Amino acid sequence: MNIMVKTGHVEMLRTDAAVIMVIEGEKLGSTAARVDKALGGMVQKLLKRGDLSAKAGSVGVLYPDGRIAAERLIVAGLGKRSEFSVDKLRLAAGKAAGAARGAGAKNVAIVIDGFTLDQEETGQALAEGATLGLYRFLKYKTSKIEENKGKKDIAAITVLSEKASAIKALAKGIRTGEIIAASASLARDMVNAPPADNPVSFNVRSGLDDPGEFRELAF
Repeated sequence: MNIMVKTGHVEMLRTDAAVIMVIEGEKLGSTAARVDKALGGMVQKLLKRGDLSAKAGSVGVLYPDGRIAAERLIVAGLGKRSEFSVDKLRLAAGKAAGAARGAGAKNVAIVIDGFTLDQEETGQALAEGATLGLYRFLKYKTSKIEENKGKKDIAAITVLSEKASAIKALAKGIRTGEIIAASASLARDMVNAPPADNPVSFNVRSGLDDPGEFRELAF
């Protein structure tokens, strides 16, 4: 999966799914407000009615029907501002990416709007969250090989900012996040796979009966 960063207005970007993030109990950010206006106030109406939620980890999928360029709009909750953190952003990115894939999207645009974090941390959190949120271990699910080829995989994620000055820091953070997420995914693969399928082995101190004893473990 390719993660890139660019400047632009999300309502004009052609993509399978656009993601906006909302803070619980607050007005929409400027970008989300423009999208909401294009949708006739649908986002705010559904939030007030409870059909959408701004609670941390919540997501909802809307279909703009041509009123913005994206085929789908995903609304991801960040929770209360007083409790907002990098972890909440990472969670929102993962949930949004999973919802986008579940809805059939192959490319996704995530909008940075309505929250204030260091740009490099933001890029890293979005990359980590989206990548790990999409993680699946399918190696031994032979009956689903064809089902999971291509059509249910997200190929590209665009992190969209309206500030050109933020691009460099976001890109640096995204690269760091990709490396960390790839390492975490590899570790998950090794845990999920049977020991015989993991050729890498480590000599580790057992720490049981004899402090000087070493035992070889396969991971």
